[in-house]
Amino acid sequence: MIARNPKWANREHTMIELEVDWEDHPYLKGFHPFIAAQEDPHDHGRELFDHVVAGAFGRIAEWGV
Repeated sequence: MIARNPKWANREHTMIELEVDWEDHPYLKGFHPFIAAQEDPHDHGRELFDHVVAGAFGRIAEWGV
């Protein structure tokens, strides 16, 4: 997967807005908005959140900017 434009989605820094290209997805092509959450009920959401926080997709823009 490729992601870009990460931005905190809330003041508490528990959710991140970004655009994701799920490269191997059979139906989704190109970049789509996604919110990765620290407490996401799905593994892929929590894993993406961890990768973004670790800096894999660049600096996270601040919430409210």
